[in-house]
Formats: sequence, C-alpha cells, structure tokens
Amino acid sequence: MLSEKLRELRKKNGFTQPQLAERLSLSPSTIGMYEQGRRLPDIETLQKIAEFFGVSLEFSLTKEDNSKNNQKYFEKQKDVAKIMEDLIVELENSKEVIVFNGEILNDHTKNYLKELLTIVLQYGKIINEN
Repeated sequence: MLSEKLRELRKKNGFTQPQLAERLSLSPSTIGMYEQGRRLPDIETLQKIAEFFGVSLEFSLTKEDNSKNNQKYFEKQKDVAKIMEDLIVELENSKEVIVFNGEILNDHTKNYLKELLTIVLQYGKIINEN
C-alpha cells in the first residue's frame, strides 16, 4: 500500500531512489526498503514524504486513488490561505476597533498577529514548493 504509493509518486515526479533519498535526508537503502514494504517510515518521515510530494497523509496511506479527496485537501488549504491573507490586509488597514475573544486588540497585538500570519503563509508556500 504505502510502498506502492511511494514508488508511484517517486516515478511520477521523475526521481530515482537516491535522488529522493537526498531530498528527504534519508539513505537510498531506506527508500528502497520503504518501496519494498520491508520497512515503514515513522509518522514524522511519513508527513515529510506527503508534504514533499504535495499529497495528504490519507492519500499516501490508502489503497485506492483518492485524488478527489486530495484535491479537496488542497482547496481547503487555499481557502485558509486566502482567509489569512485577507486578515493580514484587515489588520494593516483597519482604522476600526478589532475584537478577538471579547478583547480589543491593541496595535502591538495586531502587529504580532500580522507577523505570525505572514510567517505561517510563507511556511505553507515553502512546503508546497517542495
């Protein structure tokens, strides 16, 4: 199951086992064992593989091709990113009082939230590029 998906994703994206191993900071023999089903990655490595190929963990763990579910996963990510971008603009431009959890946000908190949201968006873009 995972072995087949990993092999499929690797080949579809034009990587050899050594190239993929290098990109994921693993040994080529580890990739080979994963693809042969002789070894399973820990959850952190599995998440790293899924992020690298831009697929959900569900996609990498299931037998059938869940490309529709995978597409929904990425559409949700885009929706969340758009909401975050809109919120950054609102925090930058709003002259009105912004209330969060019943508390009025001061300028320091607004700036902190803008920086935090910007970092999260940048991190998401980096992950999606890899």
